[in-house]
Amino acid sequence: MKVVQVVVSDRMIIVDSEACLGDYTFPPYLWAIQWDGSQGHAEWTNGPNTDLTSAEVDEYIAKFDAAKIVAAEAGVARAAADVARVKTHTEARFLEYPFVFDQLDMIYWDGINGTTIWADTIAAIKAAHPK
Repeated sequence: MKVVQVVVSDRMIIVDSEACLGDYTFPPYLWAIQWDGSQGHAEWTNGPNTDLTSAEVDEYIAKFDAAKIVAAEAGVARAAADVARVKTHTEARFLEYPFVFDQLDMIYWDGINGTTIWADTIAAIKAAHPK
């Protein structure tokens, strides 16, 4: 059986040293749960500690597993949105940037002529496609 700790005030369940925050529902007056893999107890704010059964601990493991799935799905959705945003502005910029050889030529002639054509060109592209 797994080692389980519940920290009600932090809305956290820890299973085998892996913590997961969640919108858990806990019994009233529960302070914490300690389970070493074969035995443990619940700590209450309004009374003495009580021994737990493995079936009671299994309920918290199930809550932990469900919260991990929710957290993973939310993380995947955020990551996909971030990738789409980065891909969109990166690809758009890439399509507008002058070829590297042309950019090097601009930089060279800006140095010779005291102009800022290259910097102005790149700044306009970045402004048109912000991050």
